[in-house]
Order: sequence, then structure tokens, then C-alpha cells
Amino acid sequence: MTQPRSTSPASPASPASAGNATRKPRHDAKVTAAHSAATAPVDPSSASGTSAQATGGDSRATGDSPPAPTGIPPAPSSIIRGAAAQDMATAKTALRREMLQRRRDLDREEAQRHGALAQAALLAHPAWVTARQVVLYVAVRNELDTDLLLRTAWEAGKEVLLPRCDPACSGVMCLAPCLCAADLGPGSHGIPEPSPLRCPPVDPQSPTFAPDLAIIPGVAFDRQGNRLGYGGGYYDRFLSTPGMSATPLVGFAHAFQIVDALPAEAWDRPVNALCTEEGLIWL
Repeated sequence: MTQPRSTSPASPASPASAGNATRKPRHDAKVTAAHSAATAPVDPSSASGTSAQATGGDSRATGDSPPAPTGIPPAPSSIIRGAAAQDMATAKTALRREMLQRRRDLDREEAQRHGALAQAALLAHPAWVTARQVVLYVAVRNELDTDLLLRTAWEAGKEVLLPRCDPACSGVMCLAPCLCAADLGPGSHGIPEPSPLRCPPVDPQSPTFAPDLAIIPGVAFDRQGNRLGYGGGYYDRFLSTPGMSATPLVGFAHAFQIVDALPAEAWDRPVNALCTEEGLIWL
């Protein structure tokens, strides 16, 4: 689905461009102590329980470059410039390694500041305000924080859908409605997930499944909306389902994770917007 430029009228399915938020929200404590422990920064290369995230098990998976969108500074990568001459898988692996290392090296306070600014920009946009059913994620290992989005959505009575991986089937995830932080439990790859006992999965074929907005994490995004995930293909598979075809997708990442261009596969679905600490840009 193609989103209009920022001059279009605001609506959940055809959002208007949001001005960069000027207020900075208070970054509260994590919603639960268990959530805090689960979302603490971990080096995937050294933690045996979470090594899958760095190697492709996590659910978070040329020509002249266009001008950089206003509000998001350029972050070109020499790896991507040479992608046309490399094997695509090799190029993706190299960039994934580079970006994950940069994110691990990010100071925790700086990561929290980025998350607070990005969440404020999204919360101010009509696409978020009017959304009734939203797809979110629980941030781990210096991903852009989503605590404020989760709490605000719960308080506003929005239906929050969170991903849950199927441990018996590699690369497959479902979405489950999560009513509060108490519904979260330990999940795959060290990521808190909706408890299977409390949160049955939604049926993506059901007429009631119609997310108004989806906030998508990633290792990197480019200025055309292409996404580089962790390599497991979880999001690629789920976003290709018919129930998600009309849902606007917002790539949620640090500004340094935005590059000029990414190698893209035919089945990749680009996001419709990018949200970083620099603001929210509709593509």
C-alpha cells in the first residue's frame, strides 16, 4: 500500500505528515520488574540464551539514492554502496553485523532519549490517535523503546497486538492481544511475549483482524522503506498475509539505522513511514 505525501489530509489509512514533536515525554520506569530484566541490553554474541537474535532467529528480520527526507540525517554505508557487486545475502549479513554492533555500543541513556523523542512524535500523529487496533513490539537490547506507546495504548483502550514466536516452527510468529503488562511472559530469544495461557492468538483471516497501524522494528531501513530484519523472516512472512495488506507500517528505529538503500527481495514489503528520534516521515 502506498502512503500519500505529507501534504495529504490526516486519516489512519492515509496519514498526514506529522511535524516533529517539540515536547519530550517523561521516560518512566519499565512497566514491570520482569520486563525491565528481560529488556536490559544483552550482547547476543556472548549470551547463550539470546544468540539467535544476532544470527537470524529473532522476530525483529541500486542507482542514485533519493534525497534524504527532512528530519532524518543521512547515514550512508559503504557496505550498501557495494551491494550490487556482492552476493545479496553477504551484503545483508555484513550490514546486519555493523548495525547491531552500533546499537550495542549506544549509551543506554542516549538510547532512552531517542526512544522518548520517537514515541512523542508518533503519539502526536493522527494515525496513532485514531487507531483502535495497533501492532506493537516489546523493545530489547537498545531497540527504540516502546514502553510509553504500550502504556498509552492500554490506557486509551486500544487493542494492542504483540508478536509471539512459535518455538516448534522456525520463522513463524502470530499476533496476540495483550491487555496489560501482566499478560507478558518470557518468550523466544529473550523477548517478552504475550502469555499463551492468557492471550490466544488472533486469526489473521478473521474479519475482526484489521490493524489500523503497525509499528515495526528492524536492524536497518532505507529511504524507500525497505527493511533489514534479523534474518529469521518472521515479519516478512506475517506482513505478507492478506489481513495486513491495508495496514500502514511504521519503521521504528534510531536515526543511524536509516541508510540510503538496502538490497531488497521481491517478497519484501516496504514500510510506509519511518519514525526516529528526529521525527516521523511518511514515504
